[in-house]
Amino acid sequence: MLGDRPFHRVELNTSRDQTLFIYAFVYGASPAPVGFDMLAHRRAITAEACSGVDAVPLALANRYLDASDQGYLARSAVDRVERHLRCWSRLAGGEDVSVAIEDYTDVASVSRVLVAARSAEPRRVLAHLARVGRRHDLRLERGYLDVVPAIDDDHRHVLITSAYISDAQGRPLSGEVARAIADDLDALSHQLCAG
Repeated sequence: MLGDRPFHRVELNTSRDQTLFIYAFVYGASPAPVGFDMLAHRRAITAEACSGVDAVPLALANRYLDASDQGYLARSAVDRVERHLRCWSRLAGGEDVSVAIEDYTDVASVSRVLVAARSAEPRRVLAHLARVGRRHDLRLERGYLDVVPAIDDDHRHVLITSAYISDAQGRPLSGEVARAIADDLDALSHQLCAG
């Protein structure tokens, strides 16, 4: 919640010259569009997420898909939901925060930082990510924060944050900087989570 209204998504966008920053808040759940084939979409998501070396158990994937906002699922590509689902499922081991950093192949100069946090307060997550970005002199190209279902019955929700960032020179993150950011996020996970 920001203020007294629950939201499902926050979008952050920065102009190319870094002089303009736009926030968009999406409040409340939304249905899938009429005619959208949710069953086929779910099958494609589980086919990807429930295979491979770090396969998500089908029961866990179905829990995520059943409890997720159907509008979020419909507007998200299969690979995006799969990334979120894999990051979310890593919390099943009891961790409060899951972090994944990788080069974003669609834009050569950007890295993607994906963070899943249990029962975290959105303001804390956004403020903490801003501090980490300032500490490492990072440029935010765009970012998204989605509220998704809790991994277990002991927590209210999970926040999934995707930040597309580059270093001060507009390059993707080096391995050293990516490790430092992941360490910052892991070491300070208790500050992100409210319960």
